Amino acid sequence: MKPSPIDEATRHHREGRLREAEHAYRQILADDPHHPRACDMMGVLAFQTGHLQQALAWVERAIATDADVAEFHFHRAIMLTDLQRIDDACDAYRRVVTLDPTHANAYNNLGLLWKRQGDGAQAEACFRAAIQARPDFALAWSNLGSLLCDRGARDEGLAAAQHAVALDEGSAIAHNNLARVLCDAREWAAAVSAGRRAIALQPDMAAAYSNLALAYGGLGDVAQAEQHHQHAIKLAP
Repeated sequence: MKPSPIDEATRHHREGRLREAEHAYRQILADDPHHPRACDMMGVLAFQTGHLQQALAWVERAIATDADVAEFHFHRAIMLTDLQRIDDACDAYRRVVTLDPTHANAYNNLGLLWKRQGDGAQAEACFRAAIQARPDFALAWSNLGSLLCDRGARDEGLAAAQHAVALDEGSAIAHNNLARVLCDAREWAAAVSAGRRAIALQPDMAAAYSNLALAYGGLGDVAQAEQHHQHAIKLAP
């Protein structure tokens, strides 16, 4: 069976042929200017190429045509976050989980926004909802571990952070969050090990260098602490 025009367009997009994808989306929109999936994917494409306002306009056009597709609202929430419209982004994520209560990514991202705004209780509830929706969601476990440590539940936070690493050994974020939790627990040598693993996976992660600086400082290695601190500043001035 020949794929539909929108499926062919999204295949180009998925496989990184952005010019071909845009051409295909525009052909669809020439016949149907309000085709919701084409509008949404034009928004995603614009977002990927750094055109945030255009991206948001396309996705909102998709929503105006079909307001009951959770993924459209999810894309809108991501764009609103990048535009620093945090309250609107929270509202958009809440709309996502109303339409799709199993949308683990939306719960996780909303949890990060609540944490950013200083509402630990709401953030924790969102991370736990993400885990309930997808029990093997390593990033949500990692975010929960970091948050619990911030809220004083260090043992539970450490267990969650360790579980995240067990679920995804290749996640630099999970190893870095584990390093941070281990620093809070004053387990300096283990924190160094986790931090070094994070950097091996993602050499440009400034936060990992900061955590390594703290861990080396805890071990009394002033030279290594200063070296990693300076590297963190260089990556994130």
